[in-house]
Order: sequence, then structure tokens, then C-alpha cells
Amino acid sequence: MFAASSSQSCVEEPANSTPNVENGPASDSQGESSAEKAKGNQLLDAFNLLQAKMAACGYSLDPNLPKIAVVGPENSGKSSVLQSFVGKDFLPSGSGLVTRRPTIIQLEPLPKGSEEYGVFAHVPKGDDNAEKRFYNFEAIRQEIADETNRLLGPTEFSSEPIVLKIFSPHVLKLTLVDLPGMVENKVDDQDESVVSNVKQMVRENIADPGTLILAVCPANQPIATAVALKVAEEVDPKRERTIGVLTKLDLEEAGTNSVDVLENRKLPLQRGYVGVVNRSKMDIMNGRDRAHERKYEKKFFQNSCYSYLASRMGSDYLQELLQKTLKQHIQKQLPSIRSDLSLRLARIQRELKTFNETFGDSLDEEDNFYLMNYVQDFIDNVNVDLMGYSDEVPDSTLSTGAELNFLLNFEAQKFLNLDTTPDEKNVTCIVESMSGYRNSISLPSLSMNAICRKLVNRFIDPLETSLLTIKDVLLDSACSGTC
Repeated sequence: MFAASSSQSCVEEPANSTPNVENGPASDSQGESSAEKAKGNQLLDAFNLLQAKMAACGYSLDPNLPKIAVVGPENSGKSSVLQSFVGKDFLPSGSGLVTRRPTIIQLEPLPKGSEEYGVFAHVPKGDDNAEKRFYNFEAIRQEIADETNRLLGPTEFSSEPIVLKIFSPHVLKLTLVDLPGMVENKVDDQDESVVSNVKQMVRENIADPGTLILAVCPANQPIATAVALKVAEEVDPKRERTIGVLTKLDLEEAGTNSVDVLENRKLPLQRGYVGVVNRSKMDIMNGRDRAHERKYEKKFFQNSCYSYLASRMGSDYLQELLQKTLKQHIQKQLPSIRSDLSLRLARIQRELKTFNETFGDSLDEEDNFYLMNYVQDFIDNVNVDLMGYSDEVPDSTLSTGAELNFLLNFEAQKFLNLDTTPDEKNVTCIVESMSGYRNSISLPSLSMNAICRKLVNRFIDPLETSLLTIKDVLLDSACSGTC
């Protein structure tokens, strides 16, 4: 085999070179029969429906459902990889963190010549019970941004996903989860916690063994320090469920290439690496579309040191590989999925039986009794977790009440340690100004009010900070089901 070393420029490979790709991703040359393909598509349809139903019922990204989560740093080309599958720009873009919620992207193929469109799970159906279709992909991008802002503030994050289904004749049946791009340093007016918040959300969404990790790494940066591979290795130390994607291969420095990575010799992954080439910012500014991108990508791999790997590189191959991998992964996970869903169904059926026993034949007659039971349960939980009025308090962790007591009596006092003595010059100025041209024997009451108001105003920000801290503790407790 003739292959460029990592210290050589990526120039055209001799036509008779033979690749050594023992450790790379498996070839899809055998293909699938029509029956196998139909069965696999039915499996993906059922999985997509289940995923959407779980999200609609408040289960967020259910950790027990198999999925492909896409991770990568900002400006790694992560969004471009996803958009290349569709051939349209539909994900929010711009400076700073534009993705602050996971986006479940379900791709549904249409017959050739059909008009492509998108459908959101959160958008209400029309009067005819039909889903609203977004034919303008710029409107899809705006809806993702608007839905994020409807749920969150300008800097907040949430694990509650946006579910988007895209119908197009240019896609394969596939489901991916787009996670926020990871950042190393905060910029401008971003909160100090933004770096840790993003990494924590990504880590939580890829921690489950049933999740495949698509780690997007720019080839013009050292692979040894790739952020996506680092965070993937934290939850997948054996590199069994990580698929590497190398972007920006056309932007590598002169005299370098990524042959050793794409041949899976450097930082090897059990599922290997795939290289892709997407549009540059200059291409986008010049109005070059996705069709141009595909032609450029194909030409690049055919006329570079990666030519002997060309059949296993590019966005089309990556999409085929992911579809096949996801089908196999779902089939492997089916027994545990059935078991988990059966347990949930049995629990819900027990709850329904309890409701029926409580309500009897008529719900209306027993509504008050039912509500009183639940109100009493809530009071009991508050007594235990906030007031400590029980011997059932935890012995290994602090209760919510104890945590609030610490925050109010120690942490909050730091914010409230203010000087409440008014400045003499300021007092004189206020008194003189409010007396005007009149002379007064005693201190005018309005002056006293103005002085006190200024002193009280000093406590507004610290008190708001303390309230927000208490709110966060109570919300965490409520979400964990302890209060």
C-alpha cells in the first residue's frame, strides 16, 4: 500500500494504491435486500414514533432509548454535517451559543421529485387535525430559535428536546440528536457557568450505554486534543460506541494530513472514522448551494491523498453508515427496551387501578376526595423534606430544608453584609435639596423617606440573588421527586 504519512502534504494518490483499512468502519458493499430494508425501515418508524411519544409525555430524551447523539465544539462543522444530509440550511447559526436545547432530527425519505418540508412535534395541529408543514427551511431555522426562546431565557439551557421531522427525497431514514456545541471559554456577556453547563448537558445525553456518539472533530486541529473525543471517552472509555467524523480536511495546514486517523491507526475507535468536506464560510457568502458542496467533496476525495479511501468517505457514505449502524443498534437493544417499557406499563396500570378504586364508577363524585388525598401527600412530603417533621429524613444526604437553612444563614449573609450607615454628605444634600428655598427647624419627613429608600435599594440585588438561589434548590428538589 502506498499512503501519505502524517507529515506529508495531502496530494493525489497513485491510481494503483491499495488501502489498508482493517481497523476502519465496515464496508457496506454487500448492501441489504429489499425485505431487510423494509423491515429495518419499519423498525425505525416504530422507534421514531416511540421517541416522539416519550418526549411529548415529558420524558425528555429518555436515556433507555437508543439514539445517535452528535457532539462537537463550536465551529467544528457539526451543523454542516447534519445539514449536508438534508441538503438545506435549517439549523440556527450565528455567534455564541445558538443551540441551547437538544434537537431530535428525524429524516423521512419521500419519492423522487416530491417537495421537501419539515414538521415540528410542538406546533399545534390545524382545525382539520393536520400537522403544520414548513416548506421554507429558513422558517424551520427561525422556529427552532423561537421555540428555544419561548421555553428559556437568553442564556439558559434545557434538556427538553425539540422534535423536528424532515421529509425529503434526498435523505435516508435516520434519527439524530443535535446537542449544543461545546465551548472552552465564555465570551462577551455569557454567564461564567456556560462552559460547565454545556459540557454537563452533553455528558448526560451521551452517558447511557444505549447511545451512539457521533464525535465531530475538525481535521485542522490536533486530534489528540479533540474536545468531542475527550468528552466521549469520559463515558465510553473503551471507545465501543463512538464514531469519529473528521471535518475541514480541505483546510489542513500544508505538509500535513489525517491519513493515520482515517485509517484508524491514531486514537483508534472500534467503529472507525469518516471524513467529510463541507462548504466554507466563503462558499456560503458566495451563495454556493449544497449541490456544489457534494460535487466539491467528491472531487476532493478523488484527487487527494485520501483517494484510495474515497468510497468510504463523504456525507453520503456517512449517512448510509449511520442508518445501518442505528438499525443494528436498535435491534440489539430491543430486549432491554421491551423489558423497560413493560415495567413502566405495569407501574402505570397499577396507578390507574388505584385511581379507579378511588373514583369508583363516577369520577365527578370522588374528585374532591382524590384531590384531598394528593394535597395531603404533598403536605406530608413538605413536612419531611422541608420541615424535618419525621424520622424518615435521609441519613446520607441533606434534606432540602437543611440545604435552604445553610444557604439562608451562611451563603445569603455574604450578600447581605452591607453598610447601612448613610453617607453624611449625601444626607445633607438630600435634606437641602428637598427643603428648597425654605428653612426648616426639623428634618423633613420626605427627606427621611428618600434616605431610607436609598438604603433599602442596596438590598434589592442581594435579595433577588438569594431568592433565585432558593428557587433553584426547590426546583431541583421538585424535579428529583423529593419535595
